[in-house]
Amino acid sequence: MKISRSPLSCFKLYHWLPVVAIICFSSTIQGQSWLTDGQVWLYKVQGGWIPGNYGIHTLEVTGDTVIQNIPCKIVTHYPIVTQPSRMYAYSSQHAVYYYDSFDDVFWKMYDFDLQAGDTLAMKFKKYRIDSTGIMEIGGANVHYQYITFFGGNWFNGSYLVLEGIGLAGRPIENDTTVCSYFFLDESFCASAVDGWDIFFRCFSDDFFLYDPFGTCSPTDIPGVFKKNIELYPNPVADWLTLKSDTGMAAHWVVLYDWQGRAVWQGSPAGAAIDVRDFPPGLYMLKARWEDGGFYFGKVMIQRYKK
Repeated sequence: MKISRSPLSCFKLYHWLPVVAIICFSSTIQGQSWLTDGQVWLYKVQGGWIPGNYGIHTLEVTGDTVIQNIPCKIVTHYPIVTQPSRMYAYSSQHAVYYYDSFDDVFWKMYDFDLQAGDTLAMKFKKYRIDSTGIMEIGGANVHYQYITFFGGNWFNGSYLVLEGIGLAGRPIENDTTVCSYFFLDESFCASAVDGWDIFFRCFSDDFFLYDPFGTCSPTDIPGVFKKNIELYPNPVADWLTLKSDTGMAAHWVVLYDWQGRAVWQGSPAGAAIDVRDFPPGLYMLKARWEDGGFYFGKVMIQRYKK
């Protein structure tokens, strides 16, 4: 499947321009990586008792932790008006496992070593692999599975799962009403029983954008927009200050080094970040606000001779 929308469009929303040259010459990706820092999913949400949460939610890989001596990724869900929630997962070979904190166990939810006819059972859901293959997305070769869920409140027919991205609903049919979420046991249409209906919209990482419905530029997403902020001083040697056009403090900030590793993340006290312990060099800063605003920009850390 060819996606007509350019993969560079994801950088309108999430990335800074010096990376683009690398992306332009990366024509294929063999084995899309699961759960890497900076991966972002966008979902449309409706239903439930909190109308303020109706709209676009983001899901993002935001850090690392260890559970039962297993290195895991922290995956944070950002609603619109309620507090973010954290989930935990890890990948091994071509499979992905999520952590069930209630039972203190891990459940496998994706496995790209499975073949047509195989089944996979989680805590609440079970599905069958209908078919497997490779499709082209934005110049990248991505492994896919079509799956059918057993029972539950799912619509009939197969759902698309992409390696590294997860459940994507039915984009081939341009069906925007299929409930689909990365964490399969949390992926349901539950507005009839006071829960959410949650629909996959797009995914981006450092290599490409998967935007099957053409909805993931800032001008197309209600409630998601780029903030006008000042980063000063820049270059910086000690304290980096973020000042937004509205005066609102950033809800969450991540600072990445040149290798893409998160070296600092959190809610900056007083809108300032202490960078005195970081080596000099080029960094990337990503910030998000509770009103839906975001910012990506470059920061140069320098050490001045005394």
